[in-house]
Amino acid sequence: MNTHVDAYRQLKNNPKYASEITKIGKEISLRKYYYILQEKILKVENKIQSGDIIGITTNVEGLDIAHT
Repeated sequence: MNTHVDAYRQLKNNPKYASEITKIGKEISLRKYYYILQEKILKVENKIQSGDIIGITTNVEGLDIAHT
């Protein structure tokens, strides 16, 4: 969101929110993430548990994880 501020009306009209999103984004970037290659999902789907959070990744510059 912080690299595409113009795409979010609420951020574009409120610079204070944009700076807060940038701060939160930096904190989130420090977290450790794990990934499953698309061709291996079926092999591990039985290990996915209720409550697990799954994000779909992309190679679009500036967009790491899509909302799911």
